[in-house]
Amino acid sequence: MPKHKRHKPTQTRRTKPFYDGWTTSQRIEAAKAKMNGLIGHLQYLLAIQANNTLIVYSSVLSSQIPRSYAANAFNVFQRSAHQFEVMRLCALWDDVGKHRESIPTVVALVDDEEVIEALAAEMQAHWDNIGAGRHSDLDKNDQEAAAAIDRRYGTERAAKVRTDLKAAIKKSKAVQKSPKLKSLMNARHKHLAHNLSATKHELRGLPLRPLRYGDPAHFSRRSIPIAEALYCGVNGASFSFEDSRRFYRKAAKSLWRGCKVNVRD
Repeated sequence: MPKHKRHKPTQTRRTKPFYDGWTTSQRIEAAKAKMNGLIGHLQYLLAIQANNTLIVYSSVLSSQIPRSYAANAFNVFQRSAHQFEVMRLCALWDDVGKHRESIPTVVALVDDEEVIEALAAEMQAHWDNIGAGRHSDLDKNDQEAAAAIDRRYGTERAAKVRTDLKAAIKKSKAVQKSPKLKSLMNARHKHLAHNLSATKHELRGLPLRPLRYGDPAHFSRRSIPIAEALYCGVNGASFSFEDSRRFYRKAAKSLWRGCKVNVRD
């Protein structure tokens, strides 16, 4: 009887992360650049949400549409506005990639003790050196006292960089594991980004919770504080989306609450 050859089990090939072999400085430089882009994407998402609050989630426009052929066109407009919001929200949480400006990509770049310490040192150095020009009008003793205050503040800010970055990294990983995000991403892949009868997730038989009303708003609320903490820690500057949110809401109200629909069948 011929002997059957034993086949070795197929091994999954692991690809190295795109930043493999990068120095700490290179990782920080890339994280800063991606964080700048990410802030812009989040602001655009807030603008979309401000408009959708009135287009999709209120009766400001829908109450003006009578039973007519126009209602079909309005439903398409309303649905496309909502779907685009889902698309842009999912893009914030796309997997790690060299050319992706996503929260997981920034987190991957800074999720390293040496990187975090280097960013904390940047903050400390900023406050250690800031006093030279700022206190030049004081006498020597007062300059030294003011510089000491700046150094102490720098130490506090450096400690905050460490704490906030580690917290943001932890929260980001929790979001990525969330069944809600997997459900949202699956809907994006299946119905919006592609025309699929089944996604890879579904073909593998992995459990998925149904997509629910309010899921996009839920992830927007979780994304913003993570992005703010990352920007502060990585780019060394504070950023608040609240002013942007107020502006976009005011702009959306100015347009849609003043918009009158005249339907002609």
